[in-house]
Amino acid sequence: MSEKKIGTTTSFSGTGSLVDQKDTYLFTLPTINDIINDFNTVGREFVDVQPIGYDASLIFTTLNEPAIVSFGVDSNNNGIFEDNEIIAKNTINPSDVGSELFVNPLSIINTDLSLEDNLLDFGQQYFLELESTNTTTSNDYLFDFNASTILVGEIDKNDPFYNFRRQKYYYDQLDEFALKDGDFDNLIGVGDEFFISVISEMSLDPVIFLLNQDTNQVIDVAYEAQSVSLGSNNYNVVQLDFTLQADITYTLSIESAQAEQTGTYYLSFASL
Repeated sequence: MSEKKIGTTTSFSGTGSLVDQKDTYLFTLPTINDIINDFNTVGREFVDVQPIGYDASLIFTTLNEPAIVSFGVDSNNNGIFEDNEIIAKNTINPSDVGSELFVNPLSIINTDLSLEDNLLDFGQQYFLELESTNTTTSNDYLFDFNASTILVGEIDKNDPFYNFRRQKYYYDQLDEFALKDGDFDNLIGVGDEFFISVISEMSLDPVIFLLNQDTNQVIDVAYEAQSVSLGSNNYNVVQLDFTLQADITYTLSIESAQAEQTGTYYLSFASL
């Protein structure tokens, strides 16, 4: 059995060859203070939204034999894994790898739990374990693990609003996520692609507006939410992606599609 300690991270790649053994990866997700401090380091602070947890994906790009893959929480941070600590476990087949139907071959989402109960915790140690089903043949593998920070916000009647046909439409303008070419010590540049996802309570029919911060001009908009069910709860989901262009400072506004609507929403913002 090979145990690999990755340290504190939100993403890593694993590669190896299994022959009658298990490979186990141990890693710790950053604390909420780590996230806030990193955000403050680049001159920003969370205003209308706050970190609440992590969403994760596990993608295999190489696997030449079936493998049993387990993902779970090391509750006591002691490297000992009990059955009740396993979040997801499945046999991944080589035919699954690279298939669009199996982009996330080990689903970490439990549809019996609510969205918040599915989130991974700040500062917690997790494990990823791979075990070959064929002990006589070498099983080469390559995977990528990524965890995205999920932020929670709320549109309420204390938020800014605009009037349309004598009715109020409330919104959060998230200028803390404003982006332009050269931001973050030139890590952000023209041509970079970004993906935004908003999941909300059913009381809120969300709309994502992508705006030019300098002119307030609408660059793009995402609406017509799709409905998803997790646990006993139903949620609305809208998504938008964009490519950074020169001479534009992009910002976000999360709004209600219907007048007088309020509710909680969950935001993820990631580079592609």
